[in-house]
Amino acid sequence: MKVSLDQLEAVESSLKLMRLELERLGAVNQLALSHYAEQISRYKELSIRMNELG
Repeated sequence: MKVSLDQLEAVESSLKLMRLELERLGAVNQLALSHYAEQISRYKELSIRMNELG
């Protein structure tokens, strides 16, 4: 596969922008999605118990 110089420059530019955006984001909690799922599950359990009591 041949890549032109213009295509290579465009890809390098996009990559540079993406790296800058990642740096701006800073640290991201990798476990957030898992914790969210746990909280949803807990909420459902408590909702069921409340309905059974009320």
